[in-house]
Order: sequence, then structure tokens, then C-alpha cells
Amino acid sequence: MTPAKPAAELSRLRSPAWFLGAAGLYGALVLLSLGLTGQRSLMATLWFANGVGVVALLAVPMRQWLALLAALAGAQVLAYALVAGATLGRAQGWGTALAVGADLPGHGVEMLLAALLLKRLPLQAAVLSHPDVLARVLLLGVLVPSAVGSVLGAWLVSAVQDRAFAPVWAAWLVASLVGSMSVLPLALAFWFRGWAPLRQALSQPEPLGLLLICLSVTLMAATTLPNPFVVMVLPLMLLAARTDFSVTALATALTAFLLGGLMDVGVLVVPPSSSWWGDGLFYISLLATLLPALFLVTSVEGRAAVLAELKTSEQRYRTLYTQTPVMLHSIDPQGRIITVSQRWLSTLGYAEHEVLGRPVTEFLTPESARLAQDKEMTRATRAGRSDDVPYQMVTREGQVLEVLLSAIWEFDAAGRPVRSLAVLQDVTEKKRLAERSHYAEHDPLTGLPNRVLLQDRLERSCSHH
Repeated sequence: MTPAKPAAELSRLRSPAWFLGAAGLYGALVLLSLGLTGQRSLMATLWFANGVGVVALLAVPMRQWLALLAALAGAQVLAYALVAGATLGRAQGWGTALAVGADLPGHGVEMLLAALLLKRLPLQAAVLSHPDVLARVLLLGVLVPSAVGSVLGAWLVSAVQDRAFAPVWAAWLVASLVGSMSVLPLALAFWFRGWAPLRQALSQPEPLGLLLICLSVTLMAATTLPNPFVVMVLPLMLLAARTDFSVTALATALTAFLLGGLMDVGVLVVPPSSSWWGDGLFYISLLATLLPALFLVTSVEGRAAVLAELKTSEQRYRTLYTQTPVMLHSIDPQGRIITVSQRWLSTLGYAEHEVLGRPVTEFLTPESARLAQDKEMTRATRAGRSDDVPYQMVTREGQVLEVLLSAIWEFDAAGRPVRSLAVLQDVTEKKRLAERSHYAEHDPLTGLPNRVLLQDRLERSCSHH
């Protein structure tokens, strides 16, 4: 899952300072999750921390996972103590933090299971450019771990705090799903790409402006509209179409943080429901607001990557075609030249712009042009190929070259010819030498064999018999 890192960087990642940094970031997100919880019950409405914890586990060797999980748990207890101390007093803060610490195993299991499942996927930065890969990452890194961890965590919390299991489980599940799906893509973007692309993008007016528009529309829609989620998704989709994965993941996370804050202050209220599972429909709507932009940007980046690869492949093919040390040309069904090699151009003395689009017969002698038009092109398109067809080509200076042409034709799905690729062999000198050899053994005037040929045949016959 993790991309290859230099040895020095891997050493830094395994250092105690890196562990403290990861635990500090995790604890900060725990504080944010608890701070956005209006009930002050130390059970977050949206839980944002686990996405960072999962990526932190992926960033270190498995033999250090236990130590990292211990550091993350310590940061979580400290965050609980700070929040409890601020609301209940310092004396009761640590006691309350330890009392609600029954949810530590649940979060630990979620992060551990997510890291194990994601580590089995042969992925690197592909998560940022393929919607199906992103779907698998969210399934294995968020949905499955949240389903397992919420059962364990809700059972422990309900047992320790004497609370009903079903409401605790439902609240845990939706909090973990929304929070992790908001933060995990951003954490993966930082892990794969680093901070530099995001800093560079946000230094430009358009991405920064679109990000501010997303947050402004979210704020206005949540405070003025009865059903704000449909309106919120539109600027996120626009941002996804105009920027990259890192910016979109940041906008998704910030939108989730803002929605959590609006829920905390009572501006965005979960509709009342008589059932313990009724709140889930509200959070499904919230997820439906955040996720489409992520899938859109992966589609856009995936398409851009494919187009770039095709362009590179086409350029490589064109370079190979034009620079190959053989006379090559391609023609369309009407006989017009599509591409030529540099050897073809240098042999005939033309520039590329002077021959593209012109009929190939313009570069043949009249006899060869008639042969090509009346016979060979029709026969070749039926058979799909030509082999060693003798032609005479004319250079820019008027010199006649003897060539042998071999070609294959490409056909579309309906069987219609699309283009041909022809290889031409210059046999002018070879034919001249053959003619000289012929005249050495034949009379130039009558064409009859002379004494030289008679002597050669006698010697061969005597040697053979």
C-alpha cells in the first residue's frame, strides 16, 4: 500500500519524534471531534480521528503498530481529559476520561482492521485516480472496520456506562462512517503526494476561490434552506471538476468540519425521529453530499492520466516510426499520404509538410502510378497486403529510383480499409549491378549470350559432370 520511501525517510518515520507527531495530530482531531459535539457527553457526533490513525499505521512497519496504537490511545485519553476537565473541572476530568475510555478498544480495532485490509491491496497513488479503487479503499478502510468496531465499542460503552446498546451503536457507526470518509482521503493524499501539491494549488486564485465558495455555500445553505444538502454538493462537484484530488479531499474534510460545527451550535439540526435508527437517514444524506465530489475527481484524474499515457505512447510510436532507418509511408483509402519516415523524406528530397495529404502516385513515374491505381491498390485492399511490388519513384531532382514495396492494410470493424503501412526498399543500385552483370555476359546489341557466358557454362558443366 505504501509507496517506496528512501531509507533516510523510513528511518525518520520510525523515530519517536514521528510517533509523537502522529499521536499529536490524532489527538488534535479527537479534540475537534469532541469539541463539535453539542451534548458534551464525550461521544462524538462525528469522529474524524481514525482516518489519520489508519494512514499512520500504514506509514510504519507492522512490528511497530502496537507501539503506535498505544501512542494514539494515550493521545485520545489526554484529549478526553482536557474536554472533561474543561466541562466538569480538573479533578473530575481524568476520572471521566478513564470512565469513558471503554471506547478505546473499539477505535483501536477499527484502525487496526482498516490498516490490515488496506495493506493487502496492491495500491499506491492509484487510489487517487480510479473511482473503483477509491470505492474499495472506502469499503475496506472505513465501512467494514466501522461496522466491526462500532459493535465492540458500543457493547463496551453500554456495559461500562449503563446505556442502551442500540442507540450507542447507531451513533458510533454514523459518527465513524462520516468522520473517517471525510478525513481518510485527505490523509491518503498527503501520504502519497505530500503537502507541496496542495500548497501550490492553493497559491493559485481559482482553486482557493472555489474552496472558499464551497464553504460559503455550505454555510449559507445550512442556515437558510430546509434541505441544504442538494445545494451543498454543487460547488463541491464544480471544485472536483476544476482542481485535483488533494484540493477536493481538503474541501470535503473542511465541509464536514463546518457541518459538524453547525450541528454543534444548533444551526443544522438532525430531524427528530421516534426510532433509534432514524438519525441514520440524515447522515446518509450528509455522506451523499461529501462523496460524489471525491469520485468525480478520481474519474477526472484517471481520464487525464489515461490521455497523458496515450499521448506519450503516440509520441513514442511517432518517433519510432519517423526515425526508423527505413523508407516508410502510410496512406489512406484514397491513396493520400498520412505519415512518412525521415528516411523516406531524405531519400526523395522533400520536407514533411510538402508531402502530407498528397496522393502517393504523385511521387511515382507515370507507368508505376498507373500500375498502382489500376491494379495494385485494388488488389491489396482486397487481400489486405502487398509483397515486393516493383515501383519507380521520382525524387525532387527528377532522379528515378527502383523500389520494392511491401504493405499491410488496417480495416475497421465493418471491414472497410482505414490505412496502410508500406515499407519501401531502394533497389536502384542492386538493379544497376544486376544489369551490368547481364551485359557482361550478353551482347548489348542483340541480347544473345556471348563467349564469356559460354565459357562459364562449360566450366560449370565440366565441374559438375
